[in-house]
Amino acid sequence: MSGALVVYRYLCPYCRSGDMGPDTGRCLHCAGVGLTNDVGGWKKDELVEAPIPPGVMRKACLDCAYREGSPEQEDGGKCLPEDSPFWCHHGAAAGYFGSHQPIGAWRPPGHPRDIPLGELICAGWWAKATGRPLPAEPFRDLDTPKDHDT
Repeated sequence: MSGALVVYRYLCPYCRSGDMGPDTGRCLHCAGVGLTNDVGGWKKDELVEAPIPPGVMRKACLDCAYREGSPEQEDGGKCLPEDSPFWCHHGAAAGYFGSHQPIGAWRPPGHPRDIPLGELICAGWWAKATGRPLPAEPFRDLDTPKDHDT
């Protein structure tokens, strides 16, 4: 599908080693993108994780769907998307969460080619997609009153 999100895990080790094409001056492995998932033949200690892009939340929210104990994890996470990004609901336009939509299917307004303008990808989803550790702290429901609030 054109317009699909491609998640790269590593900085291209060929670019970093200076293996550029003689005619193009561009890496022959990644075509000059600088990122890749194809790292066959490289030792793990030679690889460098790609930086988290600016369109991804910096850290997982306390009520992140990818935290252990979240309602979305009750069925083993089957309701969470794997092949498409999961957009974080914190800071998203109000009024677009409805019980009529399946979990993970929510899309904010202004989403050409399924890329919502101004919204951020869930940090938990990004961690899972890139093989990084998922949030360690358990899920905390932010709508539940705390002991001192009652």
